Amino acid sequence: MKKIRLIRKTSKTFLGISALLMLVSTVALYFYLRNLLQDEVEEELRSTEARIESSLVENPELFQLSPVVEIQKVSRLGREVLKDTIIYDPSQDEMEEFRELSTFSAINGKNYRITVRALVVESENILIAVVISYLVIILLVFLFLFFAFRVLNGNTYRITGLKE
Repeated sequence: MKKIRLIRKTSKTFLGISALLMLVSTVALYFYLRNLLQDEVEEELRSTEARIESSLVENPELFQLSPVVEIQKVSRLGREVLKDTIIYDPSQDEMEEFRELSTFSAINGKNYRITVRALVVESENILIAVVISYLVIILLVFLFLFFAFRVLNGNTYRITGLKE
C-alpha cells in the first residue's frame, strides 16, 4: 500500500513539473521564433529596398510590382515606417497580411518613397508548425519518461524487498 501511494505521489509530482516545463518552454519557443521570423522578414524588406535604391540610381524609371513593390516620386522626404497591413493580393485572389516598409530616398536629385512588402502568413504558418511539432515531440518524451520512471520505481521496490 505504501508503494502505491509513493508511486502515485512521485508520478503526480513528475507530471506536474513536466507539464509546467512543457508549458514554459513552448511559450518561450513561440516568442523566440516569432521574433526571429519577424527579424528575418524585416531584413528581407531592407535588402529589397536597398536593391531598389541601387536600381533607381542606375535607371530612374519607376516600376511597380503590386502589392510587393511600389515606388513613387514625392515632393519631400518623410520618415521610415514599418508596419503590418492587410492588402488584396491578386495572385492569391484574397486579402493577405503583409509586413510593410516605407522609406524615403533622394536619388539623382529626386525624392522617392519606396514601399516594399513581404507576405506574413507564410512565416506564421511556419511558426505554428514548428511549435506544434515541438509540443508533440516533448509530450512524447515526457510520456516515455513517465512510464520509464514508473517501471524503474517498481524495480526499486522489488530490489529493496519492500512488499506491495
